[in-house]
Amino acid sequence: MRPLLLLITAAIIFYLPVVDLGFVSDDHGLITHPTTGIANQTLGSIFGDDLWHFQESQSGYYRPLMMLSLLADHTLFGDWAGGYHLHSLLWHLACISLLFGVLRRPFGEGSATVATAMFAFHPLVIEQVCFISARNDSMALALGLTAVALTMPRNASSRRCLAASVLAASACLSKETGVLVLCLLPLMDWARQKKGGWHRYGALTAGVVGWLYIREMMGPGLLHSPPMNGAATIQAEKITVLSTIAGKLVWPFPLTDSIHIAYLGTPPFPAAAAAVFLLAFVAFTGGRWARMGVGFAVVALVPGLLAVASRFLIGERYLTLALIGISFAIAAILPRTTKPIWALILALPLAWGGHGRIQDWSTDLTLARSAHAAHPTPYTASWLGHELLRAGEVKRALPLLDTATKGTPPTCDFSGEWIRTVRIEDGPAAAVAIGNLLWDRRCAAAPGVRGEWAHSLLLTGDLQMATRIMTPPPARCDASLVIPFMTLAMLQGNNAAARKCAMGAGGEPEDILREVNVLLKRFTPSEPPPEAVIQD
Repeated sequence: MRPLLLLITAAIIFYLPVVDLGFVSDDHGLITHPTTGIANQTLGSIFGDDLWHFQESQSGYYRPLMMLSLLADHTLFGDWAGGYHLHSLLWHLACISLLFGVLRRPFGEGSATVATAMFAFHPLVIEQVCFISARNDSMALALGLTAVALTMPRNASSRRCLAASVLAASACLSKETGVLVLCLLPLMDWARQKKGGWHRYGALTAGVVGWLYIREMMGPGLLHSPPMNGAATIQAEKITVLSTIAGKLVWPFPLTDSIHIAYLGTPPFPAAAAAVFLLAFVAFTGGRWARMGVGFAVVALVPGLLAVASRFLIGERYLTLALIGISFAIAAILPRTTKPIWALILALPLAWGGHGRIQDWSTDLTLARSAHAAHPTPYTASWLGHELLRAGEVKRALPLLDTATKGTPPTCDFSGEWIRTVRIEDGPAAAVAIGNLLWDRRCAAAPGVRGEWAHSLLLTGDLQMATRIMTPPPARCDASLVIPFMTLAMLQGNNAAARKCAMGAGGEPEDILREVNVLLKRFTPSEPPPEAVIQD
């Protein structure tokens, strides 16, 4: 067990800087948000709802055990992000230990050490260790590997099988890919030409059935699935998408979780060809175990493709499950006499290539900067511009938002912020010009554009154009719409609609009323303006 101890020690040293990382990206919605964060979740919402049930469009993901782990973190650590990150690191260390244990039985200690080191320090794994909201990948893998390890003996006892059933269900309740991890058992039986022990498959199947039952009876239901909005883009760019994913298995650089499938550019054929050649060579020369590993790696890319189709982004964590199959293939082609020292020789370049990636996950701004530096696209320009605005770096942010909306296709996500910032910095006339520009760039339907543009038009006195932009009236009010909508509604005598909008938009009522009353006085100078109120 000394090689495993050395692996664990090295992994702790390598990943210990995670204690200084903060909350980023999805962490805010799931953990820190004052109304949707984990402090406001109950067991009922955790087990009964979609992972992102508080959003207008839900994700299709059901991961109650991951949310329970966040609830435990909140109880233990409060708002200290370092505690959450240490918890995530423990799950990764568990994956290392379990993978080593599973590989050591058929391949010996030396080969298992080398193959496990490849997974432990691979740059693609860094995201699921450093990103709290990606902890579910490590949880599903660790729980699934434990279930597989318990059922590896052909004559596994009923106690082992019962525990494996519970762990199998837990793996799937952490992340849906837990089902795929459980497939390692029949694949390993095929590789070692082992027959019998069907009760072991029954145990894992019972766990999967239990997960499906909980999802149907307590959760959002079996038919609740992620939206595949990016499927058409993947179909149109399938060669580039597949070659990018395959190439990252052998050359993961540049490291970024934000490769948008609309901006992939030239397919990385050399890296993809190298990946296909190496996998094929290993499969044909390494025997049944190598073919088992390569087959699992290829199949493990399917959930990643589904995630890409749902989110439009090729994330590093979508590829990590395939590394488990590659670990089996590596162990299979190594001689049983392999010395564990080769693990160090393999781990050093992997760790060197990925060590800087850990600090990228410090804040949203550092993550956006690294994404734009690694793979600059209109998408990353928009994201970085947004984060720079949040940090008060307006002069650096505005050119990036301009670049984002000039793209083909344009990325318009934060165009409303662009209009609002220009209005504050340069006045409403300049903001109206940005609104006109965004119309020409097909960004008028982006979040916040309609309200911020109409608000700026009202400030310039262009009531007619503001009315046209706000027609038809929005079904729901948000912070960008509330001021122009209330102003126009009250000028038309529709006080009830104005109050309804204000009540649903959030924000500070006094600030809203002050701005609305200023606009009302502008358009009713010869008579007392209607007084804006939010509550009777």
